[in-house]
Amino acid sequence: RTIALPALDEDVKLALRERHEPVCFFGEDAHDRRERLRRVLARGLALGVPASENLPEEKQTTESEKEKQEEFYTEGSRSLKRTRAGLVVESLRR
Repeated sequence: RTIALPALDEDVKLALRERHEPVCFFGEDAHDRRERLRRVLARGLALGVPASENLPEEKQTTESEKEKQEEFYTEGSRSLKRTRAGLVVESLRR
């Protein structure tokens, strides 16, 4: 029986994280991580967990999620601006 595994290392890490497995062991490279995920999934299949539930689904980002992820800035106080300007002047003097 074959087990479908993600090809990208980031997806392998995500799949391990979703299964509450360590993302990376000391000295482990991408190939070792992928093989470890294969063993984790095989163990899940042996316990009766369907393979489709073993792999993460593709993330679908909606417009509202993108808006939440956008960076935003608020204007700092005059005191903060003066302090930062003083730090810049002092840094440039050195």
